[in-house]
Amino acid sequence: MVSTTLVDTQIEDGERILRQLDSDRFNVDSALWLFDTQKEKWILLIATPLVNSVGPKKSYAKIKKSLDKLATPLKTAALEVALIKPDHDLLRLLKSVVRVEPKIARMRFTGNVINGKLIEDALIYRLSS
Repeated sequence: MVSTTLVDTQIEDGERILRQLDSDRFNVDSALWLFDTQKEKWILLIATPLVNSVGPKKSYAKIKKSLDKLATPLKTAALEVALIKPDHDLLRLLKSVVRVEPKIARMRFTGNVINGKLIEDALIYRLSS
């Protein structure tokens, strides 16, 4: 059964992934965990301009190379990572009301409505303006 609660191991794994991507100079515009109500699971969203410039397939290949460098395996089973464009509709909504420094933060954003769109639950690491 899928947990509807974001657990510490997911939060820590998300931070480890982001640190590794930063170390590899992988251009991360924004990163956050988002609860997908349709799938009833948490998805790690990573926004990068690479999706625009080289396409999703090459972007996923680059992120996989970074993840393969992690010193220890991730603790989260069945981790789903989605690469999105920095101008994704959800990010534009969030950026209209939230500011998160370009470092790695932990900002919880739960049960909020922006322009009629419900954000059920999210944990934001980075949200570049």
